[in-house]
Amino acid sequence: MLKSCQRLLTITLLAVPALLSLACGSNAEQRRCRSAVALKDGLGLSAGTWETGTAVRPKAIETRESIDPIPSNCSGPIDSRTVGEPAYETSTATADSMKTSSAPVGSDPVDTGGSAVPGYGRPDPGQPMTAGLLTAGSFDDAMNFEIFKKYWNQPVSNGMSWESINNEQVQWASIADLTPPKRFAGSRPTALDLSLIIDVTGSMGDELDYIKRELKNIVDTIHQRYPDVKQRFSLIVYKDQGDEFITRGHPFTEDLSSFQSFLDQQSAGGGGDYPEALDTALSEANSKLQWGDAQTAKLSFLIADAPAHDNKLAETFNSLLQLKDKGVHLYPVAASGAADAAERIMRYGALVTGGEYLFLSDDSRIGNAHAEPHIPCYYIRKLNEIMIATISAELEQKRRDPLPSEVIRTVGTPLMGACQ
Repeated sequence: MLKSCQRLLTITLLAVPALLSLACGSNAEQRRCRSAVALKDGLGLSAGTWETGTAVRPKAIETRESIDPIPSNCSGPIDSRTVGEPAYETSTATADSMKTSSAPVGSDPVDTGGSAVPGYGRPDPGQPMTAGLLTAGSFDDAMNFEIFKKYWNQPVSNGMSWESINNEQVQWASIADLTPPKRFAGSRPTALDLSLIIDVTGSMGDELDYIKRELKNIVDTIHQRYPDVKQRFSLIVYKDQGDEFITRGHPFTEDLSSFQSFLDQQSAGGGGDYPEALDTALSEANSKLQWGDAQTAKLSFLIADAPAHDNKLAETFNSLLQLKDKGVHLYPVAASGAADAAERIMRYGALVTGGEYLFLSDDSRIGNAHAEPHIPCYYIRKLNEIMIATISAELEQKRRDPLPSEVIRTVGTPLMGACQ
């Protein structure tokens, strides 16, 4: 009897992979199948979190669940139809993945001693994913309003029509009539509402795992630095129409472990074209998040590399104005691939809500190439230090320039947020 049971157990265990293969198809499909089930079970969508959009297969041109880092010893293209676990998988180039530099994957024109080259998205395989690796700059358009007006009135290189042509579709206030709000104009808050809004389409995969580590460090640091401030955190991740979901969200919570668990289970995939469902994510930041009272510092980091679709610009800008009316300060973080249209929406959103524009840089040597912003002066620092300083400034109602030891690189002559 014992031997019979052992044989039955062995047969059952051997049959599991075959049954999984029949149910889910290829290795890639198996990963999607397991990921979808684990995500649904783990996120507890019935317990406060939400999801919008129809559960469908990713767009036909997107053949992977996420963009995986490619080991440095790989040579030549990898066929996603034959790759198996734990090997990596790639897909054909898509419009979404082409937001970044056109440098061919797999060719390193510069010898860097094993470290990554900006534009190739392959960090040193021996470098652990920890906080303090990503680098970024920041710019306060409200303190440099004349610079912003000149930038806004320049033609857009990708052909998008803005204030000069598209005024009938997008009803925003003329830049000439806009008065930037003051960011620090009250007493020190007694509470913090911090919302993260993150684009998790395929082109964000090169930095998403690093951002998870950065955000955990930021949340932990703020929690330790301001223990007397009531702190709540929320998260909205979004993709686009035609992906397996459009948005997923976690409402404000004081439970850091719940928040971090929700974040950790997100992966990049889908997309397919340049614009994404930014309008939906911003709309839900208004409609689904219950922001605090006047004694609460309310801010949101929007981490993305793409604008909204042209026909959703009106909704996008309307949501930005609604956030402004709620007293929410938006701090966009432009990731690799953020071109003119994305920069414009992000900088406008930061300006009208009283936030500041942040942008990742190539100094970290992580991820795909990052476009230089249309900004004449800024400091490059570690991203986590900038975000911690941003939150601290909101809680203390004052700003400070970075210490010399925090500055990696300086462009122009910035001083207390203004170009000299």
